[in-house]
Amino acid sequence: AFIAGMVYWLLLILIVGICVAGTGILAILIEIKVIELYKKNCWDVITLLMILTSAAVIIYFGEVIKKALSINLLFFWLILQGIYLTIRRYISQDTD
Repeated sequence: AFIAGMVYWLLLILIVGICVAGTGILAILIEIKVIELYKKNCWDVITLLMILTSAAVIIYFGEVIKKALSINLLFFWLILQGIYLTIRRYISQDTD
């Protein structure tokens, strides 16, 4: 019973470790792709102002946003940045 318990915990730690490592690697790859898109499409003062303004609004109105949407504020900020990047990419494709 002792050896079976040890094997169970070792396998559990191994599986959880693999899942955590896989998630971390996936997050890093997504982050690298997003940074490339920012550098390619919208690496300018407008983007910097958008990032700072959206962060300031979320910080200032954080409680109101959480009551209205019940969403993680960091996740909400990332969604806003994704929407902004999509709009900028669409606009830059139209002007090319």
